[in-house]
Amino acid sequence: LALQPSSIRYCFQGFLDGLDSLHYFIDHVVYQTRLSGPSFRCEPQTDGTLRLHYYSKRNGLYPIVIGSYIKKAYPWCKRHETNLTDILELIHPEVPLTFESIMVFKNSQFVCKLKDIDGQESNVKAVMVKGSMTIVDNGQFMVYLCSLYVTTVRELIDRNLHLSDIQGHDGTRDLIMLNQSRLSQVELNRRLEETTKNLKRMASELETEKHKTDELLSQLMPISVAEALRQGTSVEACNTAIKAIAMLKSKSALVFTGEFAEATLLFTDIVTFTNICAQCTPYDVVTLLNDLYLRFDRLVGLHDVYKVETIGDAYMIVGGVPNKCANHAERVLNVSIGTIMESKSVMSPITNRHIQIRAGVHTGAVVAGVVGVKMPRYCLFGDAVNTANRMESCGIPGRIHVSDPTKKAALQMNPSFVFADRGNVEIKGKGTMHTYFLERNDRKSVWEICNRQRGEGSCDPLLLSIERFVMAQISFGVNASCTDVRNSKQMLLVVNSLTNGPNDNVIIVSFRCLRYGTLKKSHTENWIEKK
Repeated sequence: LALQPSSIRYCFQGFLDGLDSLHYFIDHVVYQTRLSGPSFRCEPQTDGTLRLHYYSKRNGLYPIVIGSYIKKAYPWCKRHETNLTDILELIHPEVPLTFESIMVFKNSQFVCKLKDIDGQESNVKAVMVKGSMTIVDNGQFMVYLCSLYVTTVRELIDRNLHLSDIQGHDGTRDLIMLNQSRLSQVELNRRLEETTKNLKRMASELETEKHKTDELLSQLMPISVAEALRQGTSVEACNTAIKAIAMLKSKSALVFTGEFAEATLLFTDIVTFTNICAQCTPYDVVTLLNDLYLRFDRLVGLHDVYKVETIGDAYMIVGGVPNKCANHAERVLNVSIGTIMESKSVMSPITNRHIQIRAGVHTGAVVAGVVGVKMPRYCLFGDAVNTANRMESCGIPGRIHVSDPTKKAALQMNPSFVFADRGNVEIKGKGTMHTYFLERNDRKSVWEICNRQRGEGSCDPLLLSIERFVMAQISFGVNASCTDVRNSKQMLLVVNSLTNGPNDNVIIVSFRCLRYGTLKKSHTENWIEKK
């Protein structure tokens, strides 16, 4: 039977005096034993202590009880002097821990640290207390009224303490709980800010990757078609609306995007490209094509036409698809003039002279669609595509071969185009067709079409010798005996001498600062033939 002492009497003397009745109840009522319990009687002393009288019928109990009590009480009989500095270290104020120093700063707040106790774990931090010194007994003694100097639960754990170790009336409990709540809120806010920052960073990275994906998709197909595929909306053209994204999800072979009643197509290829591939390294071939196609891509952007594809040395351009426009023939013909011009700036690794290309242009109806699922491509279909290809293959190097529908469509929008009649030509698979050669655009010069300064980027054979400081052996007359050609007048003098002069004088001439376009074409051709 376990009873709390306070449940028997409110004081210690009453508790001892009530033990007789408790023993009697246990022996005779609860267990009904024959044992006779002891009797207790307390006698108060004048000094405030109690003398306990213990009565028992058990033989030999007297010496046993005395011995057990002596054994229990003996360690407390050893009284040693303990200094305050042995258990406390004054942290604030920074003065010696003496009675006199404390009296001087008695109105200050004292922060002390409990010194390490023997056997205390090394990883446990020292306990800090904070409070005030109160003078008692007329200044003979001093009471340190203090409480734990902690503000968070973590500090309690580090000192191997708990909230239950703090007195209930101590406000430190409330302070710790409030501060812990504040710290939890601060930590939550920090995590939210970090999460928000990470989300913003991820959103930025996602936007960057999305932009790259959109750019890549726009390289494969027109922007309008790519946007429709990405958004999953229908693509409308010529009163035709097909759910493009649905067909892609169903792994359809073709996403039909529309019919175009009239569009102009341009095909170009490099003359003797097979020989170049056979005699050059793959690196030289790739460098050649890259240089040429970069120039062509620039023209495509300038004139707002669409580059359909490149296959080997073949380059395909279309105007009026996917965005309809009335002057599609004019745009494509201007691009064709620019391609002939730009090709003269690309050198053949075999001959060390500029390459030659063939160009063919035709206007007709086409059908556009996105072909493929894993590697989708925007392609054109129709008889006009085949006809434009035949116009290129039946053309002449360095000339632009144009069909009659293209000529009519171009002159309808821009009468400044000049064509040379080629006559009837037998076209494979098409029969006889009346075709033309595009000579020029009187409204725009070739420099305006290419958006370049006059002479910029040209690579005429004569200019090649000049730009690379080629030392050439040239025969010319006495009237042209200049060794350093620096301007068009001097160069014209040299060309005239080459064309008309004797061939008896031979010297070395260093060509340096000549730009293409300062001489007439006939002069350059005569110079090449003479050389």
